Amino acid sequence: MKMNRLVKIVISIILPSLFLSGCSSPPRKIEASVPLVEASAGMDSLGQQLPLIFWKQFATQESASISDSEYTIFASKPYISALDMLCRNLIINDVNKNTRSQRVACSQVSQYELTELSPWYLMRDIKNPMSDLKL
Repeated sequence: MKMNRLVKIVISIILPSLFLSGCSSPPRKIEASVPLVEASAGMDSLGQQLPLIFWKQFATQESASISDSEYTIFASKPYISALDMLCRNLIINDVNKNTRSQRVACSQVSQYELTELSPWYLMRDIKNPMSDLKL
């Protein structure tokens, strides 16, 4: 009888304290491998404001293609981002460097209020924050 009572006491006191001690240790420290994006000079909080020629081309619901002496840019059809902004995927071919990159351009204006004077922004490249692409 005393042995059963002793076993019950041990189980009811020691076993829960073992479980609770496992939860009391601090979590392991984790460091991000990608730094947070910092605002840089000459950029709006959204990113680099694109020139007016982009605004006019992006005012339609169709895909667009824009070329100048440095870049050939193909823009997909617009979509609504998770941040509720109107955006387009861009494929940018640098004619001089013979390189190709993918970026995103967004406007804070809704698709119903979009005009040729609605500003568009080249969003920052999260994967390569040191990217120096200027359109």
